[in-house]
Amino acid sequence: MKWKTFQEKYDEWADSTVLKYIHQLEDLGTPSEIAGVCEYLDSKAALLLIRKADAAGIVFSPRDIADIFSCLDDPIIENLVETAIEKGDRAFQYEDICELEFGISKGLMGSVITDSLRRGVIFTPDQIIEMDGMADKAVLTQALKKVKTRLSEEDLEALDEIVDHNYLVKIDRKQHTHVFDEEEDEFDEFDYSEDSRYRKSGLLDSICAFLAIDFLYKTFFRKKDDDKKKKRRW
Repeated sequence: MKWKTFQEKYDEWADSTVLKYIHQLEDLGTPSEIAGVCEYLDSKAALLLIRKADAAGIVFSPRDIADIFSCLDDPIIENLVETAIEKGDRAFQYEDICELEFGISKGLMGSVITDSLRRGVIFTPDQIIEMDGMADKAVLTQALKKVKTRLSEEDLEALDEIVDHNYLVKIDRKQHTHVFDEEEDEFDEFDYSEDSRYRKSGLLDSICAFLAIDFLYKTFFRKKDDDKKKKRRW
């Protein structure tokens, strides 16, 4: 069975006939043609066709993979994504990533986002916020580092705990947005009077320290000087 014939006739056949002819296919169409046909097949036939294409080394584009996942929820999707990262020539865009959120593992999603960044994709702050939980914090921090526009106070607050907090603090200081200034005043606002370990030293403490030193001098050092003078007299 040739692909061209299959593509023209598959919608006229019973499901069992479609399965039989997929097994007999001598060639396959383009990735986009295969993805388009899968949308109209039942899940069993679609999975068989995708497995055949994957075994043949066909590389699907991110858009094709997202379309295939919309009609086929199977671990084979991860194989297609890995092949697209390794051998594909297109980057996964934000829309593709969102559609694949529940189709691949968190670790693989991290690889997808990292590959997109490597290929020049720049995600907006809002998109990074929406990707919360899809990938590790380190990956989303790298995505934020590609953003060149100024972050609003709302962006900084929303991104906290989604990306590395220390990096947000650096941006905050650089922009002078003062979202995280309370961290600098954390100790100044502490009530030192409640715990003597943290009490700030004042004038009274200084006077007490001086008197203590004076007492020690008079008690010990002056006694030694008097003893020396007595010895000289003898």
